[in-house]
Amino acid sequence: MPRETDYEVGYKKPPKETRFKKGQSGNPRGRPSATENLRMLLGKVLDETITLTENGRHRKISLYKLWSNSSFVAVHRVTTGRPGTSSNLCRSSSKKRSRRKHSKLNPRPG
Repeated sequence: MPRETDYEVGYKKPPKETRFKKGQSGNPRGRPSATENLRMLLGKVLDETITLTENGRHRKISLYKLWSNSSFVAVHRVTTGRPGTSSNLCRSSSKKRSRRKHSKLNPRPG
């Protein structure tokens, strides 16, 4: 079925029947919104602020800042070898493991 057109159809010249109607968008629903992923959820949680009482004074601080400060303190404790840190915990757990190995090799009379 040949089309009767009064102009040449070609590059950047689509047929009149396939063009958008006047006032109609090419994407009426728009771009779909992004789904919430772990990064977005974590960002929302860490942006929240909490009120701390430190030395009798109230301070508002974001959870991100609180988390980064506590991480820094934990790393400092590990590097300085202060008691109650993860390095000491690792040492104590390795001692327990070695005791278990020896107890399996030499069972107690009972």
